[in-house]
Amino acid sequence: TYLSKTFGSAGNQKTWTWSGWIKRGTITTTQVFFTNYTSSSTRQYFRFNSSDQFETYGVVGGTDIIQANTTSVFRDVSAWYHVVVVFNTTESTGSNRCKVYINGVQQSLTFTTTPGLDADGAINDNGLHSIGNNGNGGNYVDGSMAMVQFVDGQAYDATYFGSTDSTTGIWTPQASSTISSYGTNGFKLAMDTTTPGADTSGKGNTFTASGTPTLTQGSPSNVYATLNSIDNIAASTF
Repeated sequence: TYLSKTFGSAGNQKTWTWSGWIKRGTITTTQVFFTNYTSSSTRQYFRFNSSDQFETYGVVGGTDIIQANTTSVFRDVSAWYHVVVVFNTTESTGSNRCKVYINGVQQSLTFTTTPGLDADGAINDNGLHSIGNNGNGGNYVDGSMAMVQFVDGQAYDATYFGSTDSTTGIWTPQASSTISSYGTNGFKLAMDTTTPGADTSGKGNTFTASGTPTLTQGSPSNVYATLNSIDNIAASTF
């Protein structure tokens, strides 16, 4: 199961923010949760790789524009991970041109390729964008995804999408949105079983569902116990 959309025109390919909640069903497998796939030579994605690191990669016109991965690994299949990716090539410092937050904490990234100043990435062009696979029929997500958002033209940190609960100390979804505009190609997806790709941002950027997502009892705000971590999780699955 996955969601896909081809935008009618390109948005801001220098600056954008992606946010989503992910609960892994399996580990040690490569699973892409957001990608642009215009062609094999123009594509950009982020994923958990087979070493369970967060990884992002992009190539435009056959030239690598970004490749980086976290030093940390993420192997808890009982927990929801809140992932925020901030791409902003207008930053003067190269290592600040891609930032990753997981559960509110900015991650340490190892860059193999650092984005150039003011460089365009592939994400947010007018090619095919997919949630839950690599855009070319592989690397499907085995797990759950919720509250997927994309802000076109703005670089926002994790506090725009989540906060630490004062009682439990746990990172939780933001109770009310502090985002005033999602930009031309921005979206805020419903992620339910009826219309999982429906955009509730007001921009009308609805994604098409392929396959039938399964609604989970648990959610980022209400985590149910996982009885056996080596079993695949039946989820609002992708």
